Amino acid sequence: LVVGAALQAVRATTTITLALFLQDTLGLSAHETVQRAGLGFMALAVSGLFAQLVVVQRFRPSSRAMLQTGAPLMLLAFVLLASGRGLPRVLAALAALGLGMGLVRPGSAAGASISVEPEEQGGVAGLLGGITVVGNVVGPMLGTTLYQLTPVAPYVLNAALMAGVVAFVFQNPRVRSLHA
Repeated sequence: LVVGAALQAVRATTTITLALFLQDTLGLSAHETVQRAGLGFMALAVSGLFAQLVVVQRFRPSSRAMLQTGAPLMLLAFVLLASGRGLPRVLAALAALGLGMGLVRPGSAAGASISVEPEEQGGVAGLLGGITVVGNVVGPMLGTTLYQLTPVAPYVLNAALMAGVVAFVFQNPRVRSLHA
């Protein structure tokens, strides 16, 4: 559930702030911002689809493997966004983010499901769905507030959140015991 809330918070924050970030950090016109943001969201979507339709479907990694691969990719994405300037770095960051999210989302859902008894799986699915709403509300509110300080602030926050998630997925005994 922690992973699910963090995933939604960083995703929503990125969605809300990306176009502004591109315009402010790259000095783009409104027209150029729309074009570059479109490219960025395409990189995010294509890499996410690749993760889910190719990596997950073809290689069938365990929940643990998806979490322990996807979370560091997401952390890398936010470090790149927070530290870099230039469209190529932003596009690489968004591709890493999409790939990471494409692994973390099914990994966290499967992990939550198999960590409880069969009669509890419906309740866990409901909690996971509900907790994403919290991420979708809190992430953008905090991210846009931080953006007013500096355009990189939301991505620094996202990197910090993902660093916590990375520590969690590597240290938590329940995650480390996941095999499905």
